[in-house]
Amino acid sequence: MPRRNRVMPFGEIVAVPERGTMMGNRGVLHDAQGRIRRPWQVKRWLICLLDFKGRRRPLMAPNRYTELYFLDEATALAAGHRPCAECRRARFLAFRDAWASANGGVPPESVRVAMIDDQLHAERVFRHTRSLAKWTRRSTSRYPRREWASMLTALSMRASEAIHRQPFDLAHASAASISTIPMPRRLTSSSTYQPST
Repeated sequence: MPRRNRVMPFGEIVAVPERGTMMGNRGVLHDAQGRIRRPWQVKRWLICLLDFKGRRRPLMAPNRYTELYFLDEATALAAGHRPCAECRRARFLAFRDAWASANGGVPPESVRVAMIDDQLHAERVFRHTRSLAKWTRRSTSRYPRREWASMLTALSMRASEAIHRQPFDLAHASAASISTIPMPRRLTSSSTYQPST
């Protein structure tokens, strides 16, 4: 049985057998038995390399961060994660520069990681609570709670599969197709950051 450690484009953590191409974390999310108990612990949601400096660690070790996996960088960004400043330094610097440009053109050197993490977290929480509340109001009258939660997970997985069947070409995408990607609002406006392919 696969572990529940795969992140979908809308941020849900699900159990699927396929392996991801990128790793990340949101803090310690699991209990001693390896079951996910919360959606995040810290504001610092990272996208990391699968292999960095030969480091190895047991999956879901007690009191250690929960290893999460993404299909690709676009999925991780859509879920609200940012590149790690250690293992993905060049991607982090590009992300920081784009974030600085999109947020009033502040000099990138003056941007602190905590500033980025605070804003991304506020946008994630706002997006999650607003969309979940709206969806719950519409759905709970027609479906029992367990059934609509299962439907939401299945819908998310189908959306992810559809997105990843064809590569998303940001350079040739229309404004309408870009607006359907759940990216942080300020990053999409004037950003030059491009997810790696």
